[in-house]
Amino acid sequence: MTHDNELEIRVLKRVLDWHESPANAPRRLDLSWQDALDFFEIPTASGDEAGADAAWTTLYDALDAMIADGRLLGTLYVNRVRDLRPGYRGAMDLQADEAARLKAERDTLDTLASRLAAERDALDAARASLDVQQENAAATRQHLEQKAQILDTRDAALAATQADLDERQAHFERDRAIARRDLEGERAAAEAEMRAARGWRFAGILALVIALGLVVAIAAGQGLILPGDG
Repeated sequence: MTHDNELEIRVLKRVLDWHESPANAPRRLDLSWQDALDFFEIPTASGDEAGADAAWTTLYDALDAMIADGRLLGTLYVNRVRDLRPGYRGAMDLQADEAARLKAERDTLDTLASRLAAERDALDAARASLDVQQENAAATRQHLEQKAQILDTRDAALAATQADLDERQAHFERDRAIARRDLEGERAAAEAEMRAARGWRFAGILALVIALGLVVAIAAGQGLILPGDG
């Protein structure tokens, strides 16, 4: 027969708890089969009588095996059980079950602790990586700020140079305009002088010609120049 270990442990614990209650010390645990189903919280397959009979059969088989090997003490009948109490082996089974349950819980806690430790290590690693990234970011930021300062200095120097160049260009343009104006004035003056010089030279030549004509005329009048001469 296959044993339902979970059912047997539940039966042992229920019987032990009942006997450990001071209020139950003077009494014996006598149960009808209907009371036994309720006492051990045995679910029925259905709400009818057939389901209850099947549940009692399951419980009866478990009780029979446990009384037979000494885990439980008492007398089992077809439709009831009398003076049901825990045996030595039953107490040992409960202790073993409790130890196994505690071990399972401890293993679960150990697994959880290991997982939490791994998560904590991962978190520490992530935090360390973040710290490194922040340090690198700070170094990069400082480097960029230094470059920005250098560029600002260069921009300022370039702006100053550009302003000086603009000023020099303006002076050059002003000086060139003045020079052009002076040159044009000098050229105009020179041309005026040349025109005046030409006028005076023409006047001098004309005067010379007139003077020569007068001399010739005077000379001819005085007979100094003979006809055919000259």
